[in-house]
Amino acid sequence: MDSALTPREIQSRIRAGESPDDVARAAGVPVDGIEGYAAPVLAEREHMAEMAQAA
Repeated sequence: MDSALTPREIQSRIRAGESPDDVARAAGVPVDGIEGYAAPVLAEREHMAEMAQAA
């Protein structure tokens, strides 16, 4: 993948609340090209939301 963003930058942007579509656009790649980096962050976010709801 020839991305304008590093995997770390992709994950930082996802953590900051940007959508995968927006990050992919900024990286200059299709969404498929960043899903491998975005998926763990999105799973982390979902887990944190579940923990907050259970509290």
